[in-house]
Amino acid sequence: MSPGVSLFLLHALIDDFSGLPRSGGPGAATRRGWPVTVAPVLSPAVGRRVVAAEACANGAADAVLRESAAAVLIRGTAAAAFTAWRGVSARRPAVGIDVAPERDRRCVESVHRSLAVLTELPRTVPVAVGLALGPGWRDALDLILARGRSVRFSVCGVDAPDAAALVDAIRTATAARCGFSWSCERWQPVTDLSADPLPGILNVLLATAAALHGADQAAVGEELARTDTVDVVDAVTELDEGTVREVRALLGGFAVREVGRVVDSLSDLDLLPKAGRERREALV
Repeated sequence: MSPGVSLFLLHALIDDFSGLPRSGGPGAATRRGWPVTVAPVLSPAVGRRVVAAEACANGAADAVLRESAAAVLIRGTAAAAFTAWRGVSARRPAVGIDVAPERDRRCVESVHRSLAVLTELPRTVPVAVGLALGPGWRDALDLILARGRSVRFSVCGVDAPDAAALVDAIRTATAARCGFSWSCERWQPVTDLSADPLPGILNVLLATAAALHGADQAAVGEELARTDTVDVVDAVTELDEGTVREVRALLGGFAVREVGRVVDSLSDLDLLPKAGRERREALV
């Protein structure tokens, strides 16, 4: 794979969730509102910045909307995100919405309610609808597909990199040509069972490529479960340009909070340009 194709595969692959407030931790709501930190985009792998709907409501996200050259998604429940979008869309027409799933409701009900709120939203507005891989998720995905929106799969609770739910999600979304992305987790470049039960970012890229080529359940699962870093990187760099473009036409991104860590990890594998220490720290 040429360096240009490699960068195309990884370009804007990381959705920057670092500015979202963490429950009970730094960045949580204060009397001053919702603090939002704007760090410069220092890697071609960093794509959409995500801001909390609550931050947009009180104007605290203006710095992100004003200073960020990257695409911006507003994260929250459908109602909160839509309200925030109406408030900022005049200043930033390209801003999109990232819908958080309603975890106290079944998949179909959560997605149906979210899409109902967004019926007045122009089709040109980017929308990623959160979908937990629980009972009924395929029916919920059909609703998302029917509305022409993309899905952000929530992988909370997944206990193996080749879990049937992950394999099914990739194969189903790929077969339906539905754009998909992944929820905020501690993503690694390559599957590492000693660190996390989730598959690696590069593994998911390979699994998506396999699904596009008609691979069955077992074959897609094998791609997710590969742990040999050299082997995985070699397989990624051997993807042809046509496959790379097909993969990225579907796979939108991985939500991460520690952006610098992921960028560093991919840079260490010589898949991204290396940044200096002070530049890396700005991404954390």
